[in-house]
Amino acid sequence: GDTQRAVATLESLAAEGVPTEDAKLDLAAAFIQAGRADRALALLGEGGMKGDARSDQLRIIATAAKDRPAAIRELNAYAARSPQDPQAVGFA
Repeated sequence: GDTQRAVATLESLAAEGVPTEDAKLDLAAAFIQAGRADRALALLGEGGMKGDARSDQLRIIATAAKDRPAAIRELNAYAARSPQDPQAVGFA
């Protein structure tokens, strides 16, 4: 449906040139929504990703689709790394 079309569109845009980090994060989110957590994790693991809150959160969500105990560990580590960040604490 709509999710598959969004994934196809984002993949097409990424193939046309070097995608921005925001475009990669949008594609990772679309992969997660489409049930393709492996693809999301592979994309999030590519070099050059700065590891901001959004990429950390998407990585945790994708991991949860595959391995809940690992996702809980990542979530706790994420919150511990950023105890003063309301977004991190709120996500955890």
